[in-house]
Amino acid sequence: MKVHYFEDSDSLMVTFREGAKYDDSEEISEGFVVDFDESGRPMGLDVEDASKVFNIEWLRRHAYEKEELKSGSVIRDAPRKDEN
Repeated sequence: MKVHYFEDSDSLMVTFREGAKYDDSEEISEGFVVDFDESGRPMGLDVEDASKVFNIEWLRRHAYEKEELKSGSVIRDAPRKDEN
């Protein structure tokens, strides 16, 4: 699993499985979009206005911008906004 934070758009992209072939997306709650593969299995989650949900300082320290992604990077247990 990888977590990518894009500060310019305040969006978060969580990739559960890389290499899966994208098929469809569904907004499960306002600002939360699940991406599905061809088999209907979740492969990722996109979160709009991420700083309203997650601790922004944690995201800045632990998530990667697209240009900085490193192979094998793993980020787990992102705290909610009210946690450190």
